[in-house]
Amino acid sequence: VHCVRNIRGFRFNPSCSAAERQEVERILAVAFRRLRDPDLKGKYFSLERAYVEESSQVGQQGQTGRDQPDMTGVEASEMLATLERLEGEGLLFCAPESREQLSAGLGRNWPSSRGVFAADSGRLVAWCNQED
Repeated sequence: VHCVRNIRGFRFNPSCSAAERQEVERILAVAFRRLRDPDLKGKYFSLERAYVEESSQVGQQGQTGRDQPDMTGVEASEMLATLERLEGEGLLFCAPESREQLSAGLGRNWPSSRGVFAADSGRLVAWCNQED
């Protein structure tokens, strides 16, 4: 099932500012953390952080302390492994590339304030600031 919604008081992604996008991410991350049902409980993964971690040298992560949990409590190695799995399952969104998406403003400030929530059960995946 694919469902797209917006949060009252916020413009859709093509029209919103970077600050609005950050606030939407904050609101959703808090809501995701509050999910307690075993089928829904999971973790939120920041795509911005994933891009930073991927650009780091893999061999240095343990030595430099980069594999420490971020504000979501997720270690970099767990985040990257989960995002790789989601990508393989077709459940991860990527940077917009088409002329139509880019001209609509969907790529502004990429990947800032974008992410994906994945339930531990594998029954729910929710995207944050993808294009809605």
